Amino acid sequence: MLDVREIARGIYRVALGEEQDLIQGGLLWPGVTLNLFVIQAEKPCIIQTGLRRAFARLRDRVREVVEPVKLRDIVVPHHEGDSSGALNEWEALAPQAEILCSELCAALNLRDFSDREPRVVKDGEVVDLGTHRLRFLMTPQVNQWDSLMLFEETTGTLFPNDLFRA
Repeated sequence: MLDVREIARGIYRVALGEEQDLIQGGLLWPGVTLNLFVIQAEKPCIIQTGLRRAFARLRDRVREVVEPVKLRDIVVPHHEGDSSGALNEWEALAPQAEILCSELCAALNLRDFSDREPRVVKDGEVVDLGTHRLRFLMTPQVNQWDSLMLFEETTGTLFPNDLFRA
């Protein structure tokens, strides 16, 4: 099941769940949903990349919201399959996009894993997407030691990493 829904003005959740090939492959569990978020803005953005093995189906659903070539930012909240597994595939489709992550995420993983040098964001830093503004919150004690959360200021939407998702 792949579901695309607008959860706030210009913010879309692409939910991946109950995909039998991923369940059989041990990458997804029954009843669990993995999410990628798309921000439709002057400078479009995705938060999380999804699993590498689910890339083609996620890409096709993201295209319903924004053409991947137009992405300007790809946010990796922490390094785990659902958050950064398809990073290099998204980089190939979005040559102008910057990869945004915490210093720990860059140092421990992305400087080697990513085909492109990531841009480290600082605690409290704001990235202006034009019609939306992302505030980065370093939360290394939550979920993973390289974790960050995001607060989209114009809609009041919190992206709390993997924790507390509905």
